[in-house]
Amino acid sequence: MSKIVWIVNNTAGSVINGMVYRNYYIAKNLNEQGYDVKIISSTFNHQFITLPNDTNKLNYEIINGVDYCWVKARKYQGNGFGRILSFWDYTINLLLNKNKIKFSKPDIIIASSPMPFLGVLGYFLSKHFNSKFVFEVRDIWPLTPIEMGKMSRLHPFIIFLSLAEKFSYKKADLVVSVLSHAKPHMVSKGMKPEKFIYISNGIDIKSIETDKIELDSSITSLIKKYSFLVGFAGAHGNANALNYLIEAAQYITQYDIGIVLVGNGPEKNKLIKMAKSLDLKNVVFIEPIKKNQIDSFLELLDVCFIGLKNESVFRYGVAPSKLFDYMYAGKPIISAINAGNDIVKDSNCGLSVSPENSKEIAKSILKLYNLDKYDRDILGSNGKKYVIENFSYEKLSRKYKSYLDLLLG
Repeated sequence: MSKIVWIVNNTAGSVINGMVYRNYYIAKNLNEQGYDVKIISSTFNHQFITLPNDTNKLNYEIINGVDYCWVKARKYQGNGFGRILSFWDYTINLLLNKNKIKFSKPDIIIASSPMPFLGVLGYFLSKHFNSKFVFEVRDIWPLTPIEMGKMSRLHPFIIFLSLAEKFSYKKADLVVSVLSHAKPHMVSKGMKPEKFIYISNGIDIKSIETDKIELDSSITSLIKKYSFLVGFAGAHGNANALNYLIEAAQYITQYDIGIVLVGNGPEKNKLIKMAKSLDLKNVVFIEPIKKNQIDSFLELLDVCFIGLKNESVFRYGVAPSKLFDYMYAGKPIISAINAGNDIVKDSNCGLSVSPENSKEIAKSILKLYNLDKYDRDILGSNGKKYVIENFSYEKLSRKYKSYLDLLLG
């Protein structure tokens, strides 16, 4: 009989709904490997492209063999107080209706952060159902709002988050993180070292190969006017430091190079205004596309760009999902990230430059532009080989399964 796993995460998405994708791909692959994984998510997430049904407190859907329970929560805009209220809607409705969920009793509950309150929620659900408890950490909170948001460690919200973080590390049977260097921080907060497991984000090769659909002709015609394309696909958030890519565009206007940004986010309007104020004709913004169109978009590019702000919190490592999409597409990558790990360097699939440095980004674009196509293709093939060997969700899920098996005895 298959072991039942509930993944509890108010931001869990799917290929239909949009980000966040990790839980969907882990669930899908674990199901294929003999587990029975259910996802309990919220009816609203500001990153969703398509909203699920929110008629009832609990709403059900099956997406490519993965069972979802969508817990009703209010809609909000931006990344402020409304998001916190929506999270509490999710928490309260889930706790009040936990015995009404139409799933079999879980053997394991995985609470997938970033917010450590999810760890507390996951623990109490695990006690109620007499299940094992796994705390999955995708971002280190409250360190992220402290170091990136400049919030005081004495702020009541931060103190509350800190208590939740320590509680979750202490109570979890396992702590899984996508961050390769997170273990020392977690140990400093009271986690027993033997609880830690590193399981990165990755790519689902089967989905890319079988579900891929072409881009609309309106998009391809918009960007094919350039002979050389540098692209970004993903959230346009503050952490992504895309303003430096826009600034870099002003240093390469004399070349037939286009900068293409696909996606949405809180910084997008600012970036559009910035490009207009600099009178940049070589920058194109495109609305979000479906997950299964990403590979078709990446095929049109010559170089992919990824960046992050120069923040100390990244010393614990980063695992941006878009990076693995880029690598599987076989494109050379410019990485403007200062982190505890450097996958682009390790795989020799592109150039790593200083973050928040538009001139270095421009120089790296021109370096790849002037590089022979044969040599660019070698960089791209290095990345594809590396991501297949190390970051396929099939392999990552098998690693996950091995630890869950041990946890269950």
